[in-house]
Amino acid sequence: MNEILDLLKLLKQNYLMFIGAKSLNRLAMFISGYAYCIYKNEGRELCFFREFQKYIQNKYNIQTSQNWSRIICFFSRTDEEAFDNFYKLLDEFLKNNPDYIKNK
Repeated sequence: MNEILDLLKLLKQNYLMFIGAKSLNRLAMFISGYAYCIYKNEGRELCFFREFQKYIQNKYNIQTSQNWSRIICFFSRTDEEAFDNFYKLLDEFLKNNPDYIKNK
């Protein structure tokens, strides 16, 4: 868990270096690639985003096959705003689920 949170913190602070723009779409693609690399090289899954997906669906009262990033983008005016909204929602998720961090 700390691994993905550390990465997300790094991406928030240095988004230009890693993804080239303040963009939730680019962030989501980067995270997907990172998760795939972890799975292929180490055989383990980053299950954090499954829980975050559920949280976003409940937050917006939506049951859909769209992933968390598309839902956030839908409720944001721009991709840059969606990037900022993601980090606000992430903070909210972590505050509402303090045991999740400790248990992962």
